Amino acid sequence: MKKILLTLTVFSALALTSCGNSVEKDADKMGDLVCRMFSVMDKAMAGDESAKKEMEEIEKEGKKLSEELEKKYPKDSEEGKKFQDLMKTKIENCTKK
Repeated sequence: MKKILLTLTVFSALALTSCGNSVEKDADKMGDLVCRMFSVMDKAMAGDESAKKEMEEIEKEGKKLSEELEKKYPKDSEEGKKFQDLMKTKIENCTKK
């Protein structure tokens, strides 16, 4: 019985840890996308003609990812708040450069 409880406890801890990592990975994905967008905007302002096409690709990717993540992490949920905080930190770090 103790062995079963221990196994269930370990499994539950692993499941929760993997969920936490998922939030971090997803926030990194979205944060990276926003940082790429800022980089492309800088290129566009410098007169780079290829920036328009890059921006369109980023917008398309961002729309799809945003829709997916809004369903996965509702803003009012704990995970949603954690996602927003992690993404904000990621974006702040890329804008400091």
